Amino acid sequence: MITRLEIDGFKTFSNFKIDLSPFVVIAGTNGSGKSNLFDAIQLLSRLSEIELKSAFQEQRGDARELFTLLPDGAHKDKMSFVVEMLVDNKVKDSWGNEKELKYTRLRYNLEIQRKKDEKKNLDRLIIIKEELRPIKKEGDNWYELNVGSKNNYYRPQNRVGRTVAYISTEIISDLVTLHLHTDGARGGKPSAAKEVEQTVLSGVTNAEFPHAFAAREEMRNWNLLQLNPVELRRPSPMLAKDNLGIDGSNLPSVLARMNAEDSYILKDISRELNNLLPGFTNIKIEEDKARDQYVLKVITQDKREFSSRVLSEGTLRLIALCTIKYDSKHKGVLCFEEPENGIHPFRLRSMLKLLNDLASHFNDNKQELYLKQIIVNTHSPNLVSTLFNKSLGIKCKIFYASFVNQVDPINKQIIRFTKLIPVENESTQTKLDLGFSEQDKSVTKNEVMQYLDTDDFEEAIKIIQSH
Repeated sequence: MITRLEIDGFKTFSNFKIDLSPFVVIAGTNGSGKSNLFDAIQLLSRLSEIELKSAFQEQRGDARELFTLLPDGAHKDKMSFVVEMLVDNKVKDSWGNEKELKYTRLRYNLEIQRKKDEKKNLDRLIIIKEELRPIKKEGDNWYELNVGSKNNYYRPQNRVGRTVAYISTEIISDLVTLHLHTDGARGGKPSAAKEVEQTVLSGVTNAEFPHAFAAREEMRNWNLLQLNPVELRRPSPMLAKDNLGIDGSNLPSVLARMNAEDSYILKDISRELNNLLPGFTNIKIEEDKARDQYVLKVITQDKREFSSRVLSEGTLRLIALCTIKYDSKHKGVLCFEEPENGIHPFRLRSMLKLLNDLASHFNDNKQELYLKQIIVNTHSPNLVSTLFNKSLGIKCKIFYASFVNQVDPINKQIIRFTKLIPVENESTQTKLDLGFSEQDKSVTKNEVMQYLDTDDFEEAIKIIQSH
């Protein structure tokens, strides 16, 4: 679970800070930088698995375009990220080795530089700083506000002693050198940064280094959910993966696996779907042995059956979300763009309740198997307005995405950067330091509705600057 994110030098972010809750909604007009936050999260996730060049190539635009563009047409040559996270209190690797963590609150710091290789006349991406450190109990405001000081299930009782970094950076003979440490010990095998084009974290593939492994596993489970109706409609081969793809692939095989684990699970999912779409009463998985595949079917009020091949995109998206809710294997962070697409406004409340259930809420008097978080972005005023209905019992943090003018401290140029401004029922100061100026204070529900209803984006900027 991402609890805090700091970004500098990536796309439209400069000295950016945001504290996140288990369920986060980011509202804003098109082109306000909402998707750039998802891009940053996805880049970090991929950097926990593969080398820099490949991870950068997977992003929108070429590698240079991911560095902040300056008014003179040049790009910054450095970007940095800080991620504070809450991880599961136990880790288990592919070989069955299981370890309990001393700390579940971790802070990861990564700095990347774009550098010219003079011999080859090519740009290189190198890591100039990488650190992973524990966050101590004392002064951990996020945990106090979101989980509660009396709830220690998600944070083991820390032993007395000095904290030591799990990954660290130091200068040795004028070279930036990265270290991976055995938990609780100094030293570690050094790697010169001029040779490192892949994060140290990405190489930690077993529980020998439990805290670094836990951070890597957490980051690997940050996904951008991009449900594709073509994939959602497909039957699944019986030997297909039984985890839901980010595009919605393997949905029938996931449901078949869940049904094998719990014979009542499809009834729960059917009840959830019926609450959202009363015309559908049941879903079922049918084995097509002739084609060696699973087929998803829904049953309507008048007892007719329809396969997933003929269902609408909106119906398929809701079935996928219901499946995620009840899947005991689901964990990590889901980034979901414009959940209102394909949903009738009358069903918006039920859909938001469903999204709320996809996150871990720590005051539910239950201990979940895995930590879960959902971050959505939207440009729907109706969705934002619905979230302020207290009777729904939805617990989320709402931000409004906007551009603000800042003077870049290095280049001394005025640049428009993305800010995410907390949206409150009343104009109140945030409880945590997010780096806002007085001008960037919290906005009210009515103000954010003005922004989202304004056709002229430049006029929207003037509105925000007037409050």
